[in-house]
Parts: sequence; structure tokens; C-alpha cells
Amino acid sequence: YYRNKPNSESTRLVLKEKMRSSLTCPLIAMEKPVGFLFFSHRNPNTYDKSHVQVFMRTAGHVSRIVEKAILFESLEKEQAKSEKLLTSILPSSVVSRLKEESGYLADQIQDATIVFADIVGFTDWAGECRPEHMVRQLSQIFEVFDMIARDFNVQKIGTHGDLYLAAGGLPASCDGHTENVADFSLAILEAIGRFQGHEGQPMRLRIGIHSGPVVAGVTGKWAFRYDIWGSTVNLASRLESTSEPGRIHVSEAVFKRLSEAYFLEPRGTVNLKGFGDMSTYWRNKNQEPKSSAC
Repeated sequence: YYRNKPNSESTRLVLKEKMRSSLTCPLIAMEKPVGFLFFSHRNPNTYDKSHVQVFMRTAGHVSRIVEKAILFESLEKEQAKSEKLLTSILPSSVVSRLKEESGYLADQIQDATIVFADIVGFTDWAGECRPEHMVRQLSQIFEVFDMIARDFNVQKIGTHGDLYLAAGGLPASCDGHTENVADFSLAILEAIGRFQGHEGQPMRLRIGIHSGPVVAGVTGKWAFRYDIWGSTVNLASRLESTSEPGRIHVSEAVFKRLSEAYFLEPRGTVNLKGFGDMSTYWRNKNQEPKSSAC
């Protein structure tokens, strides 16, 4: 072979080591060559048909081991992709519980702060622009909201059309979640102004916030969704729908928690569908935290 192919570096090295017999058995995994087993000896004519049969069987065993390793590695990569996808739509702590617990995952959260944010005039704007532009714009807006939510330890619950729903104090309870949600709301109120909507005008939000107990859990079997339910959620939704463009509409429960640290403006009595007349308040852009002595 070396006489016929004098440029073969591998054969030259074999001969240099004084090897005079060799047997090469291919390794096949997933119906593709992935390597080989190479046997060599310093005596000529060492290997015969019996050696070929034994070593090829050995190569077959090794090939199956290699194939299992490839499949296992592929499975690990797919599991990592699935977990990454799950953590993009569910809180990481919830993903961990889904892997460990069977049955329905549901929690009674004794205290959480819910915020609804709706883009004002989005329907009119969306009806006049190309679908791909509308989807791209909305995606960019919600990506900014998602980053701000992480900064303020606020959990995104989901979106519906141009409505963004988030909460503080879940899935795990934490101190100061009402303040976190209030500051998050101010931040997205400012961020939305960087986007242009109908006739090139800056976009605006209408926001509602309320605090109280909620039920939180995961719905769906194939398409998971972390969601929240209860009168606290419904009241926050009513506060958003009765808010005004560029303003944050909060309940009396939120006012009581924020009034010592922030200036809030009384709105008066507002009739909220399903709840009747309630005293509500504004948390505005120009309302800086109150100074405190130390």
C-alpha cells in the first residue's frame, strides 16, 4: 500500500513503528461512519478471517455504544432547548416544580400586586399599517417591557393583543412588591413614549394596579401558560379600563401601601363594573418619592 501511495502519512508512521500487519474495522453509528478500530502487529500476516470476525463483532458493539452516546447527547440538547423554551414562558421556579410534581400546579397567593397596561389607540394604528410592521412593533415594545419587569422583580404573566399583564409578589412572595410594580409602571409609561403609533404620534399607555390575594397556576397540557385569577385581577383590569392615557390608576389598597413613600393624587369615586363605586387614585409621572429623614 505504501509503495502504491507513498504520500500516505499514516502508513509511513505505521511502518516506522515496525508494524507489518494491520486490521481496520469501521465504526458505524446512525448509519454513518464515525471512526474505526485499528489493530496492528510487528509480525507479518498476523490477522486471518477469525480475527476479522471477532474484531468486527467488537467494532459492532463499540458502534452501538457510540450510537447510544450520540442519541443521549441529542436528547440532552433537546431537553435543554425545551427547558429554555419553558423558562421563557414560565417562571423558573414553576418549571422546576413541573418537573418534580404531578397533577395540577396551583397556589393560593395571599398577597400580590397586579398591573394591567394597555396601549392607547393601538387598534386604530394597527388597522393602518402592514401586518408585519404591527407585529414587529408590538414585539419590540413587549421586549422592552420584559426587560424592565426583570429589573424591578416583576413577573410577566402574559399578553393579549396590545394588553400587557404582570404581577409582583409571585410565584414566590417578596417584600415591597407593590412598590416594585408602581416603579415598573412608571418605567414602562416612559418607555412607551419612544415608540411611534397612529400618525407618528408617541404611543401612550393606560395602566391599572391593585393588590390582594390571587390564585396562580399553570394551565394547558401541550401549551403551558402561567396565569392568575380572582377578584384582585378583575379589579386591576377595571382600573386599567377606567384609567386615562398616560396615567396610572390605582386602588385604595395600593394607595395605603404607597402613600407614606409617594405622593398620590386622589381621583375621587369611580364606578367600576362589578365592584360599584370605589375611591381611586393617580400615580403620576411627576410624583417623585417623598424624602425621608435618616
